[in-house]
Amino acid sequence: MYKKNYQLDVEEQDILDSFNRGEWKSKGENLDKYVKAAKKTIDNQRKRTKYLTPTQMRNLKLRSATQMV
Repeated sequence: MYKKNYQLDVEEQDILDSFNRGEWKSKGENLDKYVKAAKKTIDNQRKRTKYLTPTQMRNLKLRSATQMV
């Protein structure tokens, strides 16, 4: 299913192989709950950054990543 363009350890490779064989099935439990939480998180992030331009936000993220903040 997925191309292997990255290094995996033994456990990660076993999990990926198991997934590719179709052994993993979604139970669909609480899916709506997680979708709502993800949307709320994205909305909150947008609210916090609405006064910054995308360029300013990118520069801020880069600067914080280099300073390990």
